[in-house]
Amino acid sequence: MVEARWQWRFDLPPERIWPVMSDTPRFNEALGTPKFQMEEIPQPDGTVLRLARASMGRVKLEWEERPYQWVDGRRWSQWRIFRVGPFRGLGASLMVDPDGEGSRVTYILEAEPANLFGRFLLLAGFMRRSGRNIERLSRSAAAFAAGERPQMYDHQPPAMPDSGEERLAGMVVELEKGPYHHGLAARLADHVRTAQEVDLMHMRPLTLARHWGEPPRAVIELCLAAVSSGMLEMHWDLLCPRCRGAKAMVPSLDKLPTGVHCPSCNIDFDREFDRNIELTFSPSTAIRPILAGEYCLGGPMTTPHVRLQQIL
Repeated sequence: MVEARWQWRFDLPPERIWPVMSDTPRFNEALGTPKFQMEEIPQPDGTVLRLARASMGRVKLEWEERPYQWVDGRRWSQWRIFRVGPFRGLGASLMVDPDGEGSRVTYILEAEPANLFGRFLLLAGFMRRSGRNIERLSRSAAAFAAGERPQMYDHQPPAMPDSGEERLAGMVVELEKGPYHHGLAARLADHVRTAQEVDLMHMRPLTLARHWGEPPRAVIELCLAAVSSGMLEMHWDLLCPRCRGAKAMVPSLDKLPTGVHCPSCNIDFDREFDRNIELTFSPSTAIRPILAGEYCLGGPMTTPHVRLQQIL
């Protein structure tokens, strides 16, 4: 087992640092980790075996995704047990401690090689390179929390499909001809073009309104008009009452199932229109296709209503 540890001090209290340092899906996407496909297999004892599969170049990876453990505002950790790949195990943990009026943040990365290729990666500086990227992203997240930058991470969006930019510009013009753009059509197009995938898979108008400082009704009308113009696609999501993830996503209400199974929580639940139905949006696949998969299945900010999670 090889362990590397990094520590930084930020002039922000833990309650300001924790939300950005625990936003693991955005962190993983910005770090350049590949999306993975998840198979969730119920076990006889009621637990769920989560098998993840991904590729990094020609290297195939398969691992058991162990649940995140955390204490809200203080620490989180996670461990992956590999079945295929250069490592036998790979884990990360983060601790946020008060330090005067600021915070002391400790990040730990652990790796256990499974074969000669894994040993070579560690000898060739895997930990050192990872540390440079982790520090860069951590300082960027802290600057975002301090209001010193407009977005959490520098992000290089993928290239648009052929003639995508031209089609997007035409959609902005079409939106601005109607009554519901509220002067935000170009801003929405820029969001679709440049935002991280994590922010585009389930776009919530009320969240956008808060981030943009705009009236909620204006952003709702903008998104609905963008569906008519072809910029966005509309989805009705059926949310799990426990993890609050979308377990069914359909284009119209008449296709929404009356009930569904959440494989992550291993529970069945019914739809309740005033409790677990949500309208969300995503970019049109002709403008910016979003590949299926996960950057992180269940970090602290994926389920912020859960204050403590521990494997027993």
